[in-house]
Amino acid sequence: LAESKYSDFQTDCEVKAGNQILHQVGDTQIVTKGDCVIIKAGGVEVVIDSNGLVVRGGEIKAE
Repeated sequence: LAESKYSDFQTDCEVKAGNQILHQVGDTQIVTKGDCVIIKAGGVEVVIDSNGLVVRGGEIKAE
């Protein structure tokens, strides 16, 4: 594994995966699956799927 990798796309970029794609920096994660997106950050988990949006361990605010 490389210590650091920089990618600069000047056009569209497409990533295809069989089951899921995981983006992770430290303890923060974004998991993309075929039927949902899960965001985990700072002890809060947000799930977006066909049932809507669910927040666990936090609250929803509008400013």
